[in-house]
Amino acid sequence: MLLLETLVISSGNFGLYFFPILMKSRNEPVSYAGIAIAVHALSEVPFLFFADRILKSIGIKKILVIASLAYGLRWILTWYVINPTLVIAFQSFEFFNFITIYYAIWHYVSLKIEPAHRSDAQAVFWVVTIGISAIFGYIAGGWVSNLFGVANGYLFFGILSILTGVTYGIYEYLRSENKVYH
Repeated sequence: MLLLETLVISSGNFGLYFFPILMKSRNEPVSYAGIAIAVHALSEVPFLFFADRILKSIGIKKILVIASLAYGLRWILTWYVINPTLVIAFQSFEFFNFITIYYAIWHYVSLKIEPAHRSDAQAVFWVVTIGISAIFGYIAGGWVSNLFGVANGYLFFGILSILTGVTYGIYEYLRSENKVYH
């Protein structure tokens, strides 16, 4: 779960941090990046109204897979589509990206971890969410951008998010199947 969070949230950190550079590289006003980030932030609110119901109906692990795939789709569309209005609109996918992963793992820690270990788990969760994922997203994002260009960084992180979600989904499926046979 933490590996998924590290990789996928890193893609989100890359996406936000490099968004002004992407807009500038496409000869668009950098102010579009500010608008896109505002859309991104505001789109998280509706998820929070329904977060508990969504978690109960889909389940934490399936939500993590879906959110990873949605992150990947968001970055691939951001890479592929040049129209700035559409690119800004794609940032509304955030309603099922960072906030979803954050909330699902926070929920898991709060409900599934024994109280004696909960504060340790929360500390690790915060270090990964705010620290390691940011550092990895910025450093790897800079490296990928230098090698392949900023726009292609969005493709890279989109593919990384999708592969992470698929791999995690397969892992959890195999774990659940293995429990059935034991």
